[in-house]
Amino acid sequence: MCGIAGFVDRDDQRPAEESLVRAMCAAIMHRGPDDEGVFCAPGVGLGMRRLSIIDLSGGHQPICNEDRSLWIVFNGEIYNFAELREGLEANGHTFSTNTDTEVIVHLYEEYGADCVDHLRGMFAFAIWDGRRRSLFLARDRVGKKPLFFTEADGRFFFASEIKALLAVPAVQRRVDPVALSDYLVYGYTYGDRTAFEGIHRLPAAHVLTWRGGTFTTRRYWHPDHSEAAECDAAEVLPRLIDALDEAVRIRLVSDVPLGLLLSGGIDSGLVLAMMSRHTSEAIKTFSIGFEEKEYDESEPARIVANAFGADHTERIVGEDELYAGLPRAVWNAEEPNQDYSFLPTFVVCQLARSKVTVALSGDGGDENFGGYYIYIRDDQYDPRALSLAKAPRILRAALGAAGTVLGAAGPSRAMGDRLSRLAQRASETPESRYLRKRSMFPDFEVAALFSPEMRARVGGHDPSRFLLDLLAETPRGEGVNQLLHTDLLSYLTYDVLVKVDRCAMATSLEVRCPLLDHKVIEYAARICSDLKVRDEVTKWILREAARKTLPPPIPDLPKKGFGIPLAEWMRGRMAPLIDNVVLSERAMARGYFRPDLIRTLRDQHLAGVHDQSVKLYMLLSLELWHRTYIDGPPACGDERLYDA
Repeated sequence: MCGIAGFVDRDDQRPAEESLVRAMCAAIMHRGPDDEGVFCAPGVGLGMRRLSIIDLSGGHQPICNEDRSLWIVFNGEIYNFAELREGLEANGHTFSTNTDTEVIVHLYEEYGADCVDHLRGMFAFAIWDGRRRSLFLARDRVGKKPLFFTEADGRFFFASEIKALLAVPAVQRRVDPVALSDYLVYGYTYGDRTAFEGIHRLPAAHVLTWRGGTFTTRRYWHPDHSEAAECDAAEVLPRLIDALDEAVRIRLVSDVPLGLLLSGGIDSGLVLAMMSRHTSEAIKTFSIGFEEKEYDESEPARIVANAFGADHTERIVGEDELYAGLPRAVWNAEEPNQDYSFLPTFVVCQLARSKVTVALSGDGGDENFGGYYIYIRDDQYDPRALSLAKAPRILRAALGAAGTVLGAAGPSRAMGDRLSRLAQRASETPESRYLRKRSMFPDFEVAALFSPEMRARVGGHDPSRFLLDLLAETPRGEGVNQLLHTDLLSYLTYDVLVKVDRCAMATSLEVRCPLLDHKVIEYAARICSDLKVRDEVTKWILREAARKTLPPPIPDLPKKGFGIPLAEWMRGRMAPLIDNVVLSERAMARGYFRPDLIRTLRDQHLAGVHDQSVKLYMLLSLELWHRTYIDGPPACGDERLYDA
C-alpha cells in the first residue's frame, strides 16, 4: 500500500527535478511512512511513499522489468499475484522481488493495457514505458484506490491525492463552479471532475494512456445488473457463502499484523466469521461506540467478537472528540463532502492502527445486497401518495396549491408543507423519486441558493443526468437491482470509498473490502432482487447467510449506519458555526450563495420546523474546505478555520 506521484513532460529532453517529485511525495507521506523511492529521467519523474505490507525487505519502488525499459509505481494489493507470477514465469519472465508490484510490470509486457483484466484486488498504478515514451495509468474496478491528474507547465502530473498535485508550484487552486453544483445536489463530486478546476479524477475501472502530450481514457469493466438469473435461495445461499469465503481468504495474505473493523452489523460480522475459518489465532477486532445510545453499536459488535473469540478493542467516543476532529476531516476529505461519518471513521481507523497495519472491513454489503431503506418498495411512497397518484391531475395540482397557501400562513405552515410534499410525491416517476431520495439539495433548490453570478457560471449543467443515466443502464423491471447498480457506481464509489480510503490512509492503515471483490460484485449482480429485499427486509439473502454463522440477535438487527447526532449538534455545539463560518463576511464575499436562503435554513432548523442539519453541514464543510485548500496552503486540523 502506497501513495504514488509523478509527471511526464512534452519535452522529452527536459530534466526531471527529483526535488519536485519528492515534494509531491512528502505531501502524502501519511499514505506510506515506511519508505520512499524516486525514478527520474529526461521527461519523466516517478515517486512513491510505501506502507510495507508484503515482501518487507524487497518491495522497494519504483520497480522495473528486466531491461529497465518499464518502471512502475503502485498503490494497492493484488490478491492473485502468486498465480499470475507462475504463468508469467512459465512464459519466460524473470523476477527480482517477491512483490505483487513486479507482477504488474510483466503483465503489462505480456498484455499491454489489457493487463488490468487479469488483476484481482485494489489498485492505482502508473507505468512509464521508456521505449514508447508513454505513461499508462490504471485504477481498480470500483475505485478503492484513488488517482488524480492535471496538466501544468507543459507537464502531465498524477498523484494518489490532490494534496500532492497542490505541492506543484505551477498548479493553481481554483474552484470548479460546476463541481460545486454537483456537490450540493449529491454531497460529492463525480466522474472525472473534482472541486478543483483543472484537477481531474481518473474514474474507477478506467485506464489512461499519455503519449506525446495528449492522453486518452477507456473504461475496462462494468457491472451488469440487467439479467439477474439466480433466484432460488436454496441454490444461491451456498454459492454466496463460498464466494464470500474466498474473497475473505485471499485478503488474509500479509507480512504485518492484520485485523478487522467490526461494527454491530451483519456485513463485518460475516467477514469475521469467514476470517475465523482460516486462522487459529485470535483475530484482532476494533469498534467504537457513542455516548448517545441510539447511535451506539458497541454491544452487538462485542457479541459478535466474543462469539468468535476475537481479541476485541473498543472505545466510547464523545462529542468533544468528534467535534474537535472536524478540521482534520476536512483535510482528509480533500473535497467538500457531506458525509459526516468521516468523523467516527477516522477515529476507528486510528484505533485499529494502534495495533495492526492492515484491517478488513464490511464495506459494500449495502450496495451489493440491498441494505438501505431506500430499496424497500413500500418506503418509496407515502401510501396516501400512491392513492393520490390515481387522482386527476387537476386535483393533484389543487392540493399542491393549497399546500403553498397554507405554507405561507404561520400556524398552518406545517400542514401546508405536508400537503405540498404529498402532492409532489404523487406526481413522481420511480426515477424522480429515487433522485429525490439521493439528493441533498434538489437541483431547483441549488439554483435558488446560488447567486445570479454563480448560476451564470454553472450555465445549463444538469446534475440530475448523472443518476438518471446510471438508472437507464438497467431496466426498471429489475427493481432493486436497478437501484443497486446506480448506487454501486455513484454513492459507493464517490462517497463511501473516498471516506474509507482517506480516513484509513491518513492513519497509515490499509483497509481491505472483501464484499467489494469484483467476483462477489458480479455474482451479486446475478441474484434476483427478491432475494435481496423481501417483505420489507433489507439484505434478505445476506441475513440468511448470517443466520448460519452469526449469533442471535445479530442477523435480525435493523441497519443503524455509522452516524452521529448531527441534528442535535446543529442546534447546539455546532450552531454558532453557521453564523461564524457559513454566514461570515469572508464566506459571503465569495459570492456563491444568497445569504437570506441560508438564514432560512438555519432558522427552520433551530426552530425545529425542518431538520436542515445535513444541508447546513454541507455548507459548513464547503466553507471549511475553501479555507483549507483554496485560500492558502493547507493547514491540517487548524481550528483557526472557525474564525469569522
